[in-house]
Amino acid sequence: MYYSCLFPAKADEPALTRAMPEYFKDLNLDQITEGAMSGFEKFDLAPHYYTLLRDENTVRYRQDAMRDLEKEEVFARAKSFCDTVVAVSRLLPKLQSSLKGEGPLANNAMTKGQFLNAAVKYCVALQEYAETIGPAGAASRALGGMAEYLKELFETSAWKEFLGHTVRVREAFDRQNYCLLIKNSTIRLRKYEGQEDESAYVHQLFDKFAQGETQEYKHTVNEANIAYHVESALLDQLVRMYPEEFADLGKLCEAHAAFLDPTVERFALEMQFYFSYLNYIAPVKKAGRLFCYPEYAREGRTEAAEAYDLALAHSRLGREMPVTNGFFLEPPERVIVVTGPNQGGKTTFARSIGQMTHLGRLGLPVPGSMARLRPVTAIFTHFEKEENVENGAGKLMDDLVRIKPMLEGADRDSFFVINEIFASTTLDDATRISRRVMEKLLAIGAQAVWVTFIDGMASFGPETVSMMSTVEEGGGDERTFRIVRRAADGLAHAMTIARRHALTYEQLMGRLKA
Repeated sequence: MYYSCLFPAKADEPALTRAMPEYFKDLNLDQITEGAMSGFEKFDLAPHYYTLLRDENTVRYRQDAMRDLEKEEVFARAKSFCDTVVAVSRLLPKLQSSLKGEGPLANNAMTKGQFLNAAVKYCVALQEYAETIGPAGAASRALGGMAEYLKELFETSAWKEFLGHTVRVREAFDRQNYCLLIKNSTIRLRKYEGQEDESAYVHQLFDKFAQGETQEYKHTVNEANIAYHVESALLDQLVRMYPEEFADLGKLCEAHAAFLDPTVERFALEMQFYFSYLNYIAPVKKAGRLFCYPEYAREGRTEAAEAYDLALAHSRLGREMPVTNGFFLEPPERVIVVTGPNQGGKTTFARSIGQMTHLGRLGLPVPGSMARLRPVTAIFTHFEKEENVENGAGKLMDDLVRIKPMLEGADRDSFFVINEIFASTTLDDATRISRRVMEKLLAIGAQAVWVTFIDGMASFGPETVSMMSTVEEGGGDERTFRIVRRAADGLAHAMTIARRHALTYEQLMGRLKA
């Protein structure tokens, strides 16, 4: 039995996280999710962006759905179907209230007509989706499974009765023609009895004034859920003219007031999660940045290529895109230690890996050209924050208080992003405390990216990998924002400072010769 487009089965659906995770702001994930949900505010999408998936089958289930939706025709058909179902789901409760005798339009012909229109649109949308989504290229269980569900639904007696009744009422009204007679302020209705169609005569009369191509002035009129007094009066006359047809319409409204299938409605609402993310990344893809679907393995090599900060890339649309970077870890390597000159892209690099880790565990395409990651069930971040003067503890104590519960709550499936921790104390103390934290991380078995000014942390042991932010070669101190796998030596930062103060060997020799 089909369950959901986000979860393969009821047993795979986790308890959704309703509050934004603490690490979101550190990793700029708050900017990504808020940007993705812009325009989708009427849907409850935030919990789906907040909740990490533990089940590998669910991750692959979503990845397959997203691959389908990256096909233009599949996306168009799925979007059209969901738009119709959502529109019907928003309108139906209002119509049901009116049909029960509530509100100013209680049980009137206008309300019943809107009900009929909604039922017709709903039936057409379901039939078109079931018939066309497969040929359009949808192969995933999430999208193709809904088509199969609909085909099973169509075989039920309840659907056949609803569809047959809807078609019968619609066709009955389509067969009716009437004349509208307008004279001064008087409007009368009468049945059509073979009177001549004057529209052809009017077209013929004005054709002689036509000069070449003419502009089309037709436009769609949005139907408000209001029957003005003139419309109400005309409808009353129509009810008297066609009592049997309107009586059958009333029976349709009564017998099938709750025609919206809950599984179909859930599908249309949940699909907005996919639509919102694809809408957000579309301009970044158009700007030339790549996205990929991570592979997951608990053992073996971990790596990624051409990764970047998605929030930063989105903020730079129309300008130069941020630099991409990659990494790899060969067992027993688990912790990337990033050193190098300030403002060289170290924190951005760490954020990009954190974003990739989180977004990948939602089953979404991640920023990068390839990724092979270890599955994680929890993410922790520790970024430098302003000192809390109210508690009087000092910045070092704040750092310790924040890192302690993270380490206590972590396990082998956790992922840490640590940025410039313990920068407020002396180098010796920072080194000593950092080593204690690193020992705990390695004992836990968690993976981490650690940005630090302490070069010695990069050679802590076989589990750590040293990466450095680099500057332009040839004597300049221009940042490249490239993060490379290289032993930490402190020279890049030292040379930058030396050049800034004209104290390099070349600069000193030049001054001495002068």
